[in-house]
Amino acid sequence: MVFAQSTSTYSSTDFMQGLRAQLHHPDSERTFYVSQALKTINFDNSPESLLRLDQFFQAFKKHLGILTADFNKTIQKLNTVLLITSRIGYFISSELNCTEHWLSLKELQMVALIPGTEFANSQYYYGLELHGQIVFPIDYVLKHFSSMEMKTSISEDIQSFIFDYRHPQAIDQYDYSTVFRI
Repeated sequence: MVFAQSTSTYSSTDFMQGLRAQLHHPDSERTFYVSQALKTINFDNSPESLLRLDQFFQAFKKHLGILTADFNKTIQKLNTVLLITSRIGYFISSELNCTEHWLSLKELQMVALIPGTEFANSQYYYGLELHGQIVFPIDYVLKHFSSMEMKTSISEDIQSFIFDYRHPQAIDQYDYSTVFRI
């Protein structure tokens, strides 16, 4: 089972990238919940793979329901959430021409954030740094795993975030609750 906090030789970015590689190992069913279904998404960093992610969430909810709030008590479920988070973060970084740089909860707590946010909620396992801002792709993953009915798909949410990030002047009431400047 793999879930480790970063150390000086093994960074948070290494960990998140490593999750993506582990999906293709023969024993991935030990590491990830519904690993065979995850493989059908065929994450290739394309907009089409985001549409396949939409289909994954629809099928998951149809056959298994929602992911319960205590998902983090099962390492396979936690790794699945983090894997999808990692894929989304990589997609966002690529689309915004940013280096993929993840920070762990411990690292986030050491960074001076504006506003002075405390990360008491354990859902913020990893944040993605984008040009001096911290974003939490895990919010999209948890939102879509925890509700049967959504107004928008995860691909729409991600594309909307990317658009808003590229065009900050086009939005009046952007929800900055999960975007922090460092």
